[in-house]
Amino acid sequence: MTKIIDIEVDIYKNYFGNIEDQKYCYDNIRAVNRRDIELLDDCLQEMINSDLLFINKPITPKNDQEPVDTNVRCKLDLVNKSFIF
Repeated sequence: MTKIIDIEVDIYKNYFGNIEDQKYCYDNIRAVNRRDIELLDDCLQEMINSDLLFINKPITPKNDQEPVDTNVRCKLDLVNKSFIF
């Protein structure tokens, strides 16, 4: 099984959870290669309550937040559930 896939993300300042350890959170996460879409979806489902994802954050609507950067290419480690820049 592939352990690391290429993705693109939008980056936001992290105002949720442990912001000292994790200064950013990510949204609009998409696989670069179509063959990795299912792997990405499965991994994101497991990460849904993570401070790394902007998804389902009740404190501040995303519309009130400007992204720090958009369409940033990076990698997602499927085993460790972490982003690699």
